[in-house]
Amino acid sequence: MKFFLKKVYSITIRGKEELQTWMLEDEPSLPQHKDIFKLRLYFSENLPHKNLLKKFENRQEKFLSLLARYTLKIKEYTPESIAPKYFGDYLLLKGAIASLKSQLE
Repeated sequence: MKFFLKKVYSITIRGKEELQTWMLEDEPSLPQHKDIFKLRLYFSENLPHKNLLKKFENRQEKFLSLLARYTLKIKEYTPESIAPKYFGDYLLLKGAIASLKSQLE
């Protein structure tokens, strides 16, 4: 018969004080991105497999179309040619491309 020793960790009094201080701090303002698709996925066990698959296919098609458009648009820019007034547009476009790629993965 094998016996396993189990390590048990506990928080120190000082650690508990620090944790409480941290928990009582005001929350930083973070942007709230509401993604209805992800909310629906949360309840996906209530959807037949074929319908769930269709939702993924539709979303993928939309994202691939947008990605193609944005990829063409960003080719109009080169780091040397971006005028200050277009820099914000360029950054938003790069962010949108990164987000689409991430969602597709």
